Amino acid sequence: MRRNDSGPLHSIDSLPPAPPRSERGPLPLARAQVRIYAADGERIVGSGFLAGERAVLTCAHVVTLALGLPDDTPEPPPGQVSLDFPLLAPDQRLTARVAHWRLQDDIAVLELESAPPAGAEPAPLAEGGDLWGHPFRAFGFPVGHPEGVWASGVVRGPTACGGLQIEDTKETGYRVQPGFSGAPVWDDALGGVVGMVSAAERDPSVRAAFIIPPPMSFIIPPPVLKMTITVVELTRRIDSLEDAKIESCQDLIEGLGNYFHCVRPSMVNDHLIIQTEALLNRLCRDFDEWSYRPPLEGKH
Repeated sequence: MRRNDSGPLHSIDSLPPAPPRSERGPLPLARAQVRIYAADGERIVGSGFLAGERAVLTCAHVVTLALGLPDDTPEPPPGQVSLDFPLLAPDQRLTARVAHWRLQDDIAVLELESAPPAGAEPAPLAEGGDLWGHPFRAFGFPVGHPEGVWASGVVRGPTACGGLQIEDTKETGYRVQPGFSGAPVWDDALGGVVGMVSAAERDPSVRAAFIIPPPMSFIIPPPVLKMTITVVELTRRIDSLEDAKIESCQDLIEGLGNYFHCVRPSMVNDHLIIQTEALLNRLCRDFDEWSYRPPLEGKH
C-alpha cells in the first residue's frame, strides 16, 4: 500500500530502561509483538510481529528507517535490523535481515538470525470480510513512550489502494499515531490480526490511521489462496488424520503438517507457510486445553 499524504510514521529519540517483564494485552499478540530499533541500537523506529518460526512482518519504511536508507529503496536492503519482543523478553536483543521486500505495498519480511525468545509464537491472522465497526487494539511506540502504549478504536472500510481505515472513537487515551508503524492490529471480534499499521494522520484532531491487511492478500497468487485454511477447518479435520496416535502437541503439529501439504516449501511460497505456521501454533495451544481433563471426585 502506498503511504498517504500523512507520510510514514517516525521514531522517538530516547530509550529509558525497559519495563518489567510481563505479558500484557491479548496473549497471542503479546507473544508476537516486536519492537524495531535504528542502527544506533537506541532509537525506536517502529514495530513488527512474528508471523512464522523466524519470520517477522513489518513495514518497508520501518526497515529503511532502521538502516538509515531512503524510503524509496527499490531492492531488498542488506544489513542487520535490531529488534526485541517488548512484551515478552524486553532485555533480549535479536538481529534479523530482509528476506522479502515489496516496496510498492510497504511490506517487508525479516528473517531472525537466531531463535525468538522462549514463549514467542506467530500471531494468528484473521480475514473476516466486512470488518466495519469491529473493535481493535494495537501497541506502538509514540514519542516519549519507548516502553509502548496501547491504542484502540474501530475498523472502518477499505481504501482505494487496498488498505483499511481505522479510527479512534474515544475522547481520551492514545490513538494510533507516529510510532505505530508495523504494529499488528488485533481484531477483538475475530480474535486475530487483521492488518499492520502503515500510516496515520498527523493532525491530532483527525484520529484516523491506515493499515495493510494480511500480506497474503497482496502477495500470494489467487490459485494458491484457495489452499489457505482456518483454525476451525483444521479442528474439523483432526479426525481425518491417517495417524490417529496423537499423544502430544508435537504429534498433532507433525500430523497436521503432513496432512496439509500446503506447509511444504516446495509447493507454495513462504507467505502461505507463515499463515499456516501461525494457525498450527494456535491449534497446538488449544489442544493443550482440550487434552487436559481434571480428575473426577473420588478418583486418582
